[in-house]
Amino acid sequence: MNTDLNIDVRVYPIDEPKGSTVAFASVTFCAGDEPVNAINSIRVVDGDKGVFVAMPQTQDRNGDFQDIAFPILKGLRGNMSKAILAELDAVIEAGLPGSANEPHLHFGAKLPENSAGEVSVEADITPIRNPRGNTVAFGSVKFKIDDNPFSVIEGVRVVSSAENGLFVAMPQSKDKNGEYHDIAFPVMKGLRGQVSEAVLESYEKAASDRSANFSGRLAAGKNKSEEYKQNAAQKPEPEKAAVKKPAKRGAGLGD
Repeated sequence: MNTDLNIDVRVYPIDEPKGSTVAFASVTFCAGDEPVNAINSIRVVDGDKGVFVAMPQTQDRNGDFQDIAFPILKGLRGNMSKAILAELDAVIEAGLPGSANEPHLHFGAKLPENSAGEVSVEADITPIRNPRGNTVAFGSVKFKIDDNPFSVIEGVRVVSSAENGLFVAMPQSKDKNGEYHDIAFPVMKGLRGQVSEAVLESYEKAASDRSANFSGRLAAGKNKSEEYKQNAAQKPEPEKAAVKKPAKRGAGLGD
C-alpha cells in the first residue's frame, strides 16, 4: 500500500490584512489518499522574521498561549508549513478566492514500508475535581497510524448533559456571526466514534483511579485514627504528684 502520510491543504488569503495574519489555512492529514483528521484555523503570519505558519492556539490560566492541534511525526510539521506556503503562493498567483483551485495532496512524511495503515486513537483525559459547569474532564487525543503517532488535538472535553449524558466535544472557536465551529476533528468514517469511545474510557478509568485513591486515603486515615485511640487506651495514666497541704497559720510559733 501507499506508505506516505499526505496533506490536503486549503488556504484563504485575507484581502486587506489589518494585522500580521495574512491568510488562514486548513489541513487534512491523509493515509495515502484517505482523509483521517483535520485542523482548521491555522494562520499564515507575516512577522518580523518573515512569513511563518502558526497552529491554532488558546490562552491558559497563566496567560501563556498553547497550540490546540499540531503534527508530531518527525518532519511532518515542516512539510506541512511548506505545503501551506506553496498553496498560498499558488492561490495568489492564480488570483483565486481562497483555495478554489483543484485540490491535490502534498507530501507529509514517509511511514515504515511494512505499515498496514491501521488508524487508531489514544486519549489522555483528566477529570475536573470540582466542576463548575457541564465540562467534567478535559485532555488530549493522539492520532496514530499503526504505532506511529502523527497528530495531536488538545483541549478535548467530556461534557455532562441532562439530555444526552456524557459526550465528547472537540475544541471550538466562535466566528463573527457568533456560531461555534470545531477547530480540529476526525474525518475518517467511524473515527469520531473511536475518539468518543477512547476519551470516555480514559475518563472513566481516571475517575475510577481517583476515587480508589481517595478511598484508600480515607481508609488509611481511619486506620491511623483507630491505632492512635488504641495506643492511647493502652498507655498507663501518669501518677499524680502528692500535693502538700499548706501549713496552718501560726503553726510553729511560740505561745
